[in-house]
Amino acid sequence: MNSSLDVIINQYIESFIYSFEAAYDSSHEEIEGVKIFYYGQKFSLSPYEVVPFQSIVFANDKPAQEISIIARNYKFQGDGSYAIQVFHEEMNPHKSKLNYQPYGYEYSFPGLLQMIDLHGEYTSTGMNIKQAKHASDADHINSFFMTSNLSLRN
Repeated sequence: MNSSLDVIINQYIESFIYSFEAAYDSSHEEIEGVKIFYYGQKFSLSPYEVVPFQSIVFANDKPAQEISIIARNYKFQGDGSYAIQVFHEEMNPHKSKLNYQPYGYEYSFPGLLQMIDLHGEYTSTGMNIKQAKHASDADHINSFFMTSNLSLRN
């Protein structure tokens, strides 16, 4: 996969995991380059959060068979429900559906990737953001990303 796209995808996965681990009792582990994230009991019991699964298997550029083997052999926490969020350089919905159906998975294209215009090049702002506590912090951070059409707040 394009190395700059790999960086963006891995940053997305890391940011997702870090934010939920910081806010809830979430956790994750890595098996053969596949990250398995668990939302945690605190998140699951929240009346404000509605997610039909308790874990997410994150994979970047891994074959469907390899992901399936890892998921089938993993003892998921909570009620054992999970979704797979996989990223491939060629995101052809029909081809991906055909790749995952033999392993018993229903395929749906992630809305996040449909909505964000991912540019071929990524230039770091040199900012290391740990937490934005106020709306003004988000506005300041967004001012660095306006040229790439990415925003941390709507």
